[in-house]
Formats: sequence, C-alpha cells, structure tokens
Amino acid sequence: FGDSSAKLGERFAGIHARVGCRASWAAGEVHFEWLDGFKADVNGQPNRFNGYAIGFDGKVYILQFLQLSSVIPEALRFKLPAVVNRVQPFATLGFGYLEFSGPGDLDGWDFAVRFGAGVDIWITREVSLGVDFSYVKPASDPIKSLDYYSLSVGIAYMF
Repeated sequence: FGDSSAKLGERFAGIHARVGCRASWAAGEVHFEWLDGFKADVNGQPNRFNGYAIGFDGKVYILQFLQLSSVIPEALRFKLPAVVNRVQPFATLGFGYLEFSGPGDLDGWDFAVRFGAGVDIWITREVSLGVDFSYVKPASDPIKSLDYYSLSVGIAYMF
C-alpha cells in the first residue's frame, strides 16, 4: 500500500504491486502503482485526479554492492555480520507509463521517470518488510505538472 503526495504534506491513497528478480546486489521489477485522489492545480484551479503508473525499475542494494561486486577490488570489500546484512538499503531508478483522469477534459498520459531510495529488512530468508520513497516525474505535456512523491510500505516474499 502506498501514500503519495503531489506536494509534501498533501496526501492521497494508492496501492503498489511489484514483481521482479534479484541477483546478488541488483534487482529489476515491474512496478504498478494505482493513485486515488491526487490533488493538483491546473490553470490555477484545484482539481482531483485518479490514475496509475506502470514502470520498469532497477534497484541497487548499496551495502551488498560494496561487499559483493567485482567492480570493487577484493582488498577494499568489507564483510558485515549476518544481523546487519538483514538491513539492506537500496537506490531505485525507473521509467514507465503514467495516466491520469480528472474532471472534464483533464485526462492524459505520459512517459515518466521514477527515482528514489528505500530499505528492505529481512525477517526470514524469504520474507522482508520494505519502505521506499520515490519521486515520479512525467516527461512532457500534457501532464508534466502532475509530478508526485510516493511513500510505499509493504511486505515482500522471495521465491
């Protein structure tokens, strides 16, 4: 589930769903986000929008990259205790499709870019709790002014 904001402090509800694959310190996901009650000013008038975003996100798990990547020379890599490795911060970069519908003819779609950061806390080898914060920016008109911040909290299961 998500809580997203057109501007910081201005909230609306949404749902996030993700399916992906992770290998070592990198992951790729298909990310779906449904948004309900997005508030934005268009031509000086406040309006409410509903919409959704579908995107392809890439994640880099920062601590695992520093421990496991062959890009880092072996002598510079470090090892963390297993307890600390359960906490895995990450950075996200993605792109996709964004569509909104509003009152009258205030409908539109656009390509969008998402970037952000978060943390996964692994409870078991298969189950984690995650929190991430991202910023989504449409690429061009007609809805480029409908950028937003998204806060997502959820549970993940790894097969």
